[in-house]
Amino acid sequence: MALKGRIRQENRPEEGPEPKLAVMAVVYIEGLEFEANRWDVLKNESSLSIDWLPMSHDVIESSRRPPKLKSVHFVDVGQETTALVIELLFDLLNMKLRSTYEIRVGSLYDTKCDKMLDLTSHAALNVTFACEKIIGVDCRDAIKIDHHPVCNLMRSYHTRVIERENHVDQVDVLISIEKNYHRLKKMRYFLAYSGKCEEHTKNDHGECVLDMAKANMTRFCVPNRVNCTRYNRKFAFTISNYDTSSKYGVQICGILDHRFEAPPIVSGTSKIAADVLTVSTTIASLSVIAPADSLLRTLIGYAFVLAFLLIILIIFISYKCATGRWCKGNNQESDQFLMDEKSLTLFEDIVIGKGRFGTVYIGQLSLDWHGPVVLDDQQRVAVKTNRYLDKSKKQDFFDEIEGAKEVGRHSRILSFIGTVVKNGNVLHVMEYCSNGNLLDYLILKRKYMVELQEKGVNLNESLPSLNDIDFDEVISIHDLYRIASQICTAMMYLGTKSIVHNALCARHVMISSDHNVKLGDFGSISTPTTPNCTPVVNQYKWSSLELLRGETATALSDVWSFGVVLWEILTMGGRPYYNVPDAGIRGLVEKGFRLQKPDGCAISMYQLMRETWLDNPTDRPTFSQISQRISQAASQCTPEASRNFLTISTLCDYYLDDPSSTSRPATSSLPRRQHYDAAALISESERLLGYRL
Repeated sequence: MALKGRIRQENRPEEGPEPKLAVMAVVYIEGLEFEANRWDVLKNESSLSIDWLPMSHDVIESSRRPPKLKSVHFVDVGQETTALVIELLFDLLNMKLRSTYEIRVGSLYDTKCDKMLDLTSHAALNVTFACEKIIGVDCRDAIKIDHHPVCNLMRSYHTRVIERENHVDQVDVLISIEKNYHRLKKMRYFLAYSGKCEEHTKNDHGECVLDMAKANMTRFCVPNRVNCTRYNRKFAFTISNYDTSSKYGVQICGILDHRFEAPPIVSGTSKIAADVLTVSTTIASLSVIAPADSLLRTLIGYAFVLAFLLIILIIFISYKCATGRWCKGNNQESDQFLMDEKSLTLFEDIVIGKGRFGTVYIGQLSLDWHGPVVLDDQQRVAVKTNRYLDKSKKQDFFDEIEGAKEVGRHSRILSFIGTVVKNGNVLHVMEYCSNGNLLDYLILKRKYMVELQEKGVNLNESLPSLNDIDFDEVISIHDLYRIASQICTAMMYLGTKSIVHNALCARHVMISSDHNVKLGDFGSISTPTTPNCTPVVNQYKWSSLELLRGETATALSDVWSFGVVLWEILTMGGRPYYNVPDAGIRGLVEKGFRLQKPDGCAISMYQLMRETWLDNPTDRPTFSQISQRISQAASQCTPEASRNFLTISTLCDYYLDDPSSTSRPATSSLPRRQHYDAAALISESERLLGYRL
């Protein structure tokens, strides 16, 4: 038995002037004897139940009317299967609040026998009124889930009761928030609502309904957020004039955008489900304030105890540091990525690029720096700064650093070296790739090859006739396959760590001095504990169908993105969906539109691309399978594969309006310093070890 459904906005004049959301739910019941007008469904808890599920962004809306059962009918679909079709009408505000309901069918009413028939397994369907999934609806009035707060975050808390004159005067509340909560890094701060629960709380809204207009508000910093100075860092607040005869509630909301502090309100109500605050009587008996003399003696006693414990702690730490067993271990972790300012020379006159979250300059590390990353003979590095970013972009800048730390080191990953704090600014120091990003790399080589074609040069002729060709400026089909295969290797490594890249594209792939791939840009990664369900800005043309629909990204979503990258590689820097704005991508993809076959591309490679763009993620190949198929395609090249080149047609539409500003990566002639020639001779196998020999 299965339950499926769809949502459509419809005008129902008989139901009122406002449009309704019509939900059509279909239950397929196997083995049910079909007989017209025999079966029916009753709207009760045992037969058909429809329950509102309070979500983190949803509120108790006084004008929210219960859904209406419009019609029920049965259809014989053959193969001893009967389809139960249920039509329900919901208020439009459910879309505005992005509400979620659970529809459950547990039994059928047999009109012939006048009894209920329990189904062997209950059919349940969670319906989320997300505007992007509703047919014929205008999304402009819908909730913006990336801006409105995320509530219902309180996991645990502790209370301390203070009594005065034989009655409870105030309650101190200490909140605990899970530090590994998946959306924590996107939150700016927390907001706690606390106050008395409404006296007549309805059970279907939970044990406590809190009126936010009357509640006290306290703002907290996000745990471990170093740049939070305006708000409370203690995660504690006090309820004064506590009334023991009343029930109190607490609601914790994470604020994503300071302009949207309150949960979305439709008709002016301000009520929200809250956690009931339970006050511990045991703690209360230990926290009673004594008379002045007794209190003074108590405080003196506590002071002696604390002083004694502090002395013991100092002796213990001194012993561990003296023996070298503790301080070195702790400093190793804290100093692993933080570098001395004196070890870096920054050349701000040499800009090598501009990333999403900052400008990238050339830097040079001192000769006495010895880290896990092998540098060139000039100790050159790439340095990204957050100096000119606003607060929101600075947070994204720090997220990119944390993402690079989480990814770790691999021969196909752009190595994160560390951070340097200079003049109050944080510098992101990373491996330097002299050939720039893959997109510019391909475009430069394509332009040179087109110039040769226009001069009548055929790159696939014998070597003696090609003496005047600079082969460092061209690229063979075999090398294109090699680059694609190396990207697969990087993505397979991310898969071993359960990391989804979410921003895979040619411009986020770097090319080293030896023309090998280094995957970068980890500011948007997600993991099972930090899932992502929205496309990255400016990444819509590389985003999978499920991500465009607001569903959770997986490794198979990255497979879709890789298909677009493979298309970029085999067009040598062509522009995907060159004439389609980001807003129109989803509609085209949902209609089945896919990128055209690149000119000169092998059929097997285009077939591979099409498989990465299948609607169902589970139907797409894995990166391991993709790597094998690319290797097979490379093995089918001519014996002189290194001299097998694409013939480029400049008439292809994906080259139209191609930006002509693409230039060579910025290079630098840094001051030569004494160095050991052996550093330039380190083999690729030694690079894989991750340290200097």
